[in-house]
Amino acid sequence: MHRKFTYDVSYAQSAKNSLGKIFIKFIENATGRLVLIKRIQSLGVNFPTSKNFWQSIINGYGVKIDVLRGDLQNIPTDVPVVVVANHPYGILDGLVLGEVLAESGTNFKIVANDIFQKVQYIGDVILPISFKNNREGVSLNLKTRKNALDHLRDGGAIGIFPGGTVSTGSRLFSQPLDPEWRSFTAKMIFKSNALVVPIFLTVKLAGYFNLQVAYNLISELDC
Repeated sequence: MHRKFTYDVSYAQSAKNSLGKIFIKFIENATGRLVLIKRIQSLGVNFPTSKNFWQSIINGYGVKIDVLRGDLQNIPTDVPVVVVANHPYGILDGLVLGEVLAESGTNFKIVANDIFQKVQYIGDVILPISFKNNREGVSLNLKTRKNALDHLRDGGAIGIFPGGTVSTGSRLFSQPLDPEWRSFTAKMIFKSNALVVPIFLTVKLAGYFNLQVAYNLISELDC
């Protein structure tokens, strides 16, 4: 993964002004962002396949995935599927979703922030979404919507966080919750007649500073 990309990844881009961006980056760096960057750079840059990429990143970050209900192997590979998930923890949620879809054997793509299209190993599976409120952003999102529907009509799978952003609390120290899910996902499902696989992610931190994270996947899949 390119050095520039790892430093580009930041939630600071969501800030409305320069002061906000500086504050967000300060908090990120103070709470472990630089440690994450060093860890990912130590993994190397040669991944033979995109599936190998997901496995390597998950292992490199010390993430363990436990499926509490359902079986990922039951996700069909010959019909359109939309996998929806909550978004409790940030970027690691996307990595877990990628690993889940890679292990299922589906021909999948993930709807994600357009910055992740820069990752050379997974750029072909990213359906980029822009959060910029300008003509370029609108154009990109319309193109992504079309590409997502085309992929589903071809029998592929789409992974998406319908809330669009990471879970947050309405007040300081309140319970983080997903925002109201956007209509984009519902429209995509109805237009493609896709099978919906809901996954609920819960996180257990085994040790923050050594990046040991356990994810529990609760899937209501019954197919």
